[in-house]
Amino acid sequence: FPPLMQDRQGRIRTLCQWLTEQWWWETRYNQAYPRGLLEAILAELRHTAWTAANPFVESVRRYLVDHLSEPLTTAMLARHFGMSRSHFCRQYRKEAQRAPMAELRRTRLFQARTLLQTTNLPTKAIARQIGLSGEAALSHLFQKNMKATPSSVRRGVGKTKAELQSQFDRGEKDY
Repeated sequence: FPPLMQDRQGRIRTLCQWLTEQWWWETRYNQAYPRGLLEAILAELRHTAWTAANPFVESVRRYLVDHLSEPLTTAMLARHFGMSRSHFCRQYRKEAQRAPMAELRRTRLFQARTLLQTTNLPTKAIARQIGLSGEAALSHLFQKNMKATPSSVRRGVGKTKAELQSQFDRGEKDY
């Protein structure tokens, strides 16, 4: 079944991913953290367009995920979908509000983040798995888009557990 909504920024998917992370399960804030994430998910759902996903955009995204480890270009994508390069880029940008290569970068970033946080694979292997040339390219991707390194993402970007604990103790809800 096609998705019933378009989460163009991938925020809901990211929040759901954070909700499934296990580091917080055995902590003192094991009830407050998921509650805060669920509130954030509901807030995002209220602001998300509940429209049928565009079949062209979905097929391009599916192709990107299936061929993530390959070196992809817009010309290759356009050829696969039977269009000229300029028509493909124009059509995809019109439908998805994002350039095809920006979508590829976002997909690679999401997959790399997931692999870093859920596996013990070396960063070199993760880089190859998502279609990058090596660790330097992976590091550059994270620095440019997340202002973080792959190793800091593996440890958990953002506030440390101590900072979260302190925030919880003070009764603040932004975790």
